[in-house]
Amino acid sequence: MSLRISADEALKRRFIDEATAKEIKAGKNDRLAKLGSTQRSAPASRSSNAGDVNAETSPQRILFNALCHRLPGRPQWEVKDLIPGRRIRADIFIPPSVIVEMDGYSFHKSLDAFKKDRKRQNLLTANGFLVFRTFAKEVFDEEERRALVEMIATTVEKGLQF
Repeated sequence: MSLRISADEALKRRFIDEATAKEIKAGKNDRLAKLGSTQRSAPASRSSNAGDVNAETSPQRILFNALCHRLPGRPQWEVKDLIPGRRIRADIFIPPSVIVEMDGYSFHKSLDAFKKDRKRQNLLTANGFLVFRTFAKEVFDEEERRALVEMIATTVEKGLQF
């Protein structure tokens, strides 16, 4: 059986080494396309660069670009230090107070990750941020992505704050 997974996921599962992962991300190695696995895993992404959020085909980048198109000059990429003294990074930040988070299964599947996410969400809310959460399938589906972008943009334009 052939299975497509991201270079980061293959590295995490120790299918490949770091050097091979870098080659794959740079497009110099197609080893992942040929890599077979009998282990149960999450469904493969539509992007061979799914683990690389900076790749143009990553769901986070696709959503960011769509938001930039809808709200020119407003969305910001991976903003840190939104809460002084806390090490929190927002996937996408739209000033003054909207955060968009990509929730990938591989990073959010454990109970500890789930608990940490809830605490982080509550901390952001307590500090005046409105957090939208999404996932790859919603972003890859053009109709769902348009609806999500419109909901976020409308919220930003209305200046809704909670």
